[in-house]
Amino acid sequence: MNTINVHEYPKDNANTLEYIAAVTKAYCTDGQPLQGRARGEGNEWFDVCQGDTFNWHDFEYRIAAPKIAKGHNPHNVTDDQLGIKAGWRLLEGAEIGRHRTEATQEIQAWGGDQWLTCPYCGADEDQTYRTKKPEGYFLPQPAVPLAELDDKALTGYIDSVPDGLAESLSSVLTQVWNAALKYERSRAK
Repeated sequence: MNTINVHEYPKDNANTLEYIAAVTKAYCTDGQPLQGRARGEGNEWFDVCQGDTFNWHDFEYRIAAPKIAKGHNPHNVTDDQLGIKAGWRLLEGAEIGRHRTEATQEIQAWGGDQWLTCPYCGADEDQTYRTKKPEGYFLPQPAVPLAELDDKALTGYIDSVPDGLAESLSSVLTQVWNAALKYERSRAK
């Protein structure tokens, strides 16, 4: 028996019992989305609603092709493969890149037939990545010019260091801070 492709409406065997049975099974038993269109050239496919009746005489039917997930998707992962219902999304193109060098468990990569769960940094533009983090979470963050940082940022960092190191670290950071500010101011001129 030939395999019936229920995603493409066949021109030569459209109303064969095998095709009708395959589409009906895929729709009714397997729950796959169905599309239909009025017979004739140029008619647009429309989504068939659950409970609609079949009219094989006046309409053509096919199982809708799986929807390709939106985002940076060089592997054409479908919505179902992505796991949209479980809260996953693809990283956007702007989120992919060498700006992030540390791998994280928050990013998974497509391995051809499943998601690879080891940590990824999301830097390879030829890869498809997913995450549950909100859109834009992995966008590169602009560097804050040193002139815009205040003493509270430096003090807060020093306060988090163990007591024995705080004094020497404070002295070194103050020197680095002053040198960096001097450099930034000289560039601004």
